[in-house]
Amino acid sequence: MGRITTMGQMTSTGRPIPVHPAFARLQRRPVAGWRRGRRAVLRAGAGLGMAGFTMAGLAGCASLTLMPPLPSGGGSTSGSRRLLAAAAEAQGVVGFRRFYDLNIAVTGLPAPALADDGGGSWLASAGAGAAAPVEIRGLLRRGLVAGYHGMDAWLWRLSGDHGLAPGPALSAWRAGQAETRVATREPLRRAIELLWVGLLGPLAFIDRVLDMDEVPPLWIDGRRCAGLRLRHQITADGPAAADFLLFSDPVTGLARRVGYQPAGDQLWWIDCEGPVDRHGVRWPSRFTWWAARYGIAAGAAGQIALTGLDVDRIYAPEDLSMPGPPRGRAAVAARAIGAA
Repeated sequence: MGRITTMGQMTSTGRPIPVHPAFARLQRRPVAGWRRGRRAVLRAGAGLGMAGFTMAGLAGCASLTLMPPLPSGGGSTSGSRRLLAAAAEAQGVVGFRRFYDLNIAVTGLPAPALADDGGGSWLASAGAGAAAPVEIRGLLRRGLVAGYHGMDAWLWRLSGDHGLAPGPALSAWRAGQAETRVATREPLRRAIELLWVGLLGPLAFIDRVLDMDEVPPLWIDGRRCAGLRLRHQITADGPAAADFLLFSDPVTGLARRVGYQPAGDQLWWIDCEGPVDRHGVRWPSRFTWWAARYGIAAGAAGQIALTGLDVDRIYAPEDLSMPGPPRGRAAVAARAIGAA
């Protein structure tokens, strides 16, 4: 792995914590980008009377409640590109790029039957039946992600080169019947996007044209997690670009905390924990999500667990049959995380 150094990370006994080499290399460069990003956040906050920010988050303790601004003119800074590359290396970008398909199972993810509860929230209580795993199949090189939960299903088209007949960015079925209501499809899409970026972290943004910049780091569980602010339209023909915050743990290599703000919506957070190594990639096995407006202590809104994962079964787009179940090699349940 090469020489491992520290970046001011200390245990409770004062001993240095080993840092992933990808992040150790970053400590030799100036942190002007972070300082510039902090000034931009503070300037924006001053214009709002600072009410829009959790100042403890700027001090490194909690999380922002308002997305910090990107530099005018778009594009990305050299510092942000280096940080994204380091974060992707730490999480296993070399192994990830080899995958043809990704197959996972999660519990706690609201099923496709999720609808707006009337209060504008899209990640409500998981409700009855949430303990049953949601099986997710991703044809990464085709830009297709499908999910199955009993008689409910959804198909997410991330790119136009997916090998299927044209269709909307997200299609959903409830009890085998096509779901056409925007009030149901949009909450589902946002829930899927949040989980997808939480699962992949920086790997969700590699090899893509992004607007991004560094932001001040957060201290999370005693570790200084470097931060990125990104704007990205995940689906080529989907809705407007969403805004993301990505804070990477320099010790585990995981994207420890991810902020997500769809266009016209509030800022949501997902904490990613329990790193497991599979197929050359480091994955989080536990997720906690909440709305930024509630704060950390009172705002935990749901728990998601990664229970199964395997890769490269090699199946066709047609095997992701809708409204399900999947066919052929895609039909087998994801391999349990505890399996060797």
